[in-house]
Amino acid sequence: MIVQLDLVSSSQAGLPRMVQGSMYDVQEPHNLLDEDLYEEMIELPPSRPPTEGTTMLYAVIRSRVIEVFARITDLTNGPQPAYREIMEMDAALQRVYDNIPSAYRVIRVEDFVFSDTDVNMRRVYLGLNFNKAEIMLHRPYLLLGRTDVRYEYSRICCLNAALETLKFQKILDEEARPGGKLWTFKWRLWSVSWRLSSLVLHDFLFATTILCLDLDKDLSAPIPVMENGDNANGQPIRTRIIEALALSYDIWVRDSKKSREARKMAAAVRVVLRKAGIAMDPPGKS
Repeated sequence: MIVQLDLVSSSQAGLPRMVQGSMYDVQEPHNLLDEDLYEEMIELPPSRPPTEGTTMLYAVIRSRVIEVFARITDLTNGPQPAYREIMEMDAALQRVYDNIPSAYRVIRVEDFVFSDTDVNMRRVYLGLNFNKAEIMLHRPYLLLGRTDVRYEYSRICCLNAALETLKFQKILDEEARPGGKLWTFKWRLWSVSWRLSSLVLHDFLFATTILCLDLDKDLSAPIPVMENGDNANGQPIRTRIIEALALSYDIWVRDSKKSREARKMAAAVRVVLRKAGIAMDPPGKS
């Protein structure tokens, strides 16, 4: 937990992490339940199988994701990394993703279903972790991927991860309102804490910034579009990005009453959308 808190807080501030891997030798926790432990035990029992979706299994999986994320921040916080290093880290991230036990297999936002348990929510949250890792890893080659086919993969990964992140922002915002599936006694405190969490807010801010950056560049130097509306190279088209930003703008405006970062982001999105010919009402105007 200390390692994770250090990494997350450092990445929020745009600073290198303080706790490096060489500074600790703590091993991965076992997948156990409270009833597996007793006072007289002198060694830990074997881990339960990964098919059992325990709370500890989620912590184990997230620690593996965090470990790769830490290596990504180390790589991207320095000078421009070589593209070979980017792709090697991308493969490492994909291996962690592919080896997630079925009990916590990541689901896309479109497949997300609210339930009485928090398993699905954790699965989506793991997906957000992967999205953030992908955005951070491929961001150095985001704009280069617009014009150089060698880096198209990075731009596609970056934008798709950002779009997926804002889809979850939209669902969370809708369902946390009165009458929504999160507007229940069981979930209301949880949904409020998520909406106001600086960690989750940072993920949404990061994704929105990426889309704003790419759209602003596309408005000055558009990528050719085929007759069917798709980009010739299969990259996300401008209309998808504009739609996602317009939906996100309304959320940032509502949250701007409680968050200075939300106010700044609403202003930035409004400027970029105005350049694209989309007029949005300024904050405070009904």
